[in-house]
Amino acid sequence: MSRPRRSWLYSTANLVCGANYTIMDSRCYGCHSHYDGNSCSNAIRVRKDHIEDVLLRGPETGLAALLSPERVERMAKEMQTYYAERLRLCRRAR
Repeated sequence: MSRPRRSWLYSTANLVCGANYTIMDSRCYGCHSHYDGNSCSNAIRVRKDHIEDVLLRGPETGLAALLSPERVERMAKEMQTYYAERLRLCRRAR
């Protein structure tokens, strides 16, 4: 079985509900959860050519920029802060 050509998108989660983005039609992607039963409020569709242009453009604005060590470190710190706060709130709610 061959791998999908756009495998980077299959690991892209919707920040509203956590569902993956999926191909909605021949031109755009959207939230699978919204498309498959409207269980998500995210009705935004993103054109395929726009996503591919942004992600594949080059080292300064494409995937290389997203995965630069400085950016990964910053994102990791932001995620740790966010989840520490969520954990604190969950513990306080008990």
